[in-house]
Amino acid sequence: MKKSRKKVNKVSIIGAGAWGTALAYLASKNVENVIFYSTDKEKIKEFNQTHINKNYFPDVVMADNVVGAYENIYLANSGAFILAVPVQHLRRVLISLEEALKSSILAPIIICSKGIENRSNKLMSQVVNELKLPNPVVILAGPNFAKDVIENKASATTIASYNQQALTITEEIFASDKFKLEKISDVIGLQICSAIKNIYAIGVGIANGLDLGENFSAAFIKIAINEMQSMLRYLNADSQTVSTYGGVGDLFLTCSGPTSRNFEFGRLIAKDHNIKQLTKKKTVEGYYTLFSIKALLDHYKGVELQLINLIYQIVYNNMPPLIIEKII
Repeated sequence: MKKSRKKVNKVSIIGAGAWGTALAYLASKNVENVIFYSTDKEKIKEFNQTHINKNYFPDVVMADNVVGAYENIYLANSGAFILAVPVQHLRRVLISLEEALKSSILAPIIICSKGIENRSNKLMSQVVNELKLPNPVVILAGPNFAKDVIENKASATTIASYNQQALTITEEIFASDKFKLEKISDVIGLQICSAIKNIYAIGVGIANGLDLGENFSAAFIKIAINEMQSMLRYLNADSQTVSTYGGVGDLFLTCSGPTSRNFEFGRLIAKDHNIKQLTKKKTVEGYYTLFSIKALLDHYKGVELQLINLIYQIVYNNMPPLIIEKII
């Protein structure tokens, strides 16, 4: 008789930004012990005193079972490691947590960050594999603004893994009547969708800043969906992943307005703001993803993505933003 698996009673959230805070809020409903981890010692001490992450949600008091930690020792024996850090720092964070990760080799690494590592042009699951970490990997991606999640507004997301038990654990941690999860096995496709939608949001933001109109933006998004499908087919991923929450759902949300950092970045580019200065103020994942995707396209030369190429010319080669109108 097959032995039943115990329910997860401890998880570690790595990253104390807005999304990490929202994920801790979700997990606190289903898991007995939630470790809220950051290397910022003073920030964590303040959080443990107030149970408020004042930098992001000053009016939200987190549940008592969410406990801040700045030392790795508190992460040991977690039932899952949930990463919500910028993708360009993910490799370094994983290396720093290696001992804790190996203390729970069956615990999934749930990656909730979107993008591609610039220096290697690798997806986040590929970074984990390269580091030879034994834990199963889950990708969580969808149309999820942290503010809506932490305000308990109805939301949905997609999770992908090759490991069915890891998907089940992820669902146990996060699922509620206000947060729905759909499960798929297309790890590569979901990561590509969740990365390149940030690039397309920059494009829609540029169009908005140029006042090209809603008709143009709608046509732009239609072409973007076609390009996403082409990219997935080329990478031998499942083109149907584009139709998931983490595909067209996330694309729509990220392209919907100034709440999206990538959209706002594009809008400000159209208004002639300095690109380098904009990237210093906030993390704009689409800016970095654009560089990596263009490098991959130039290397493989197997698929033509006209929108990506036009946005690259504007962002990295200082071409006039109005060239984006050529897409129609």
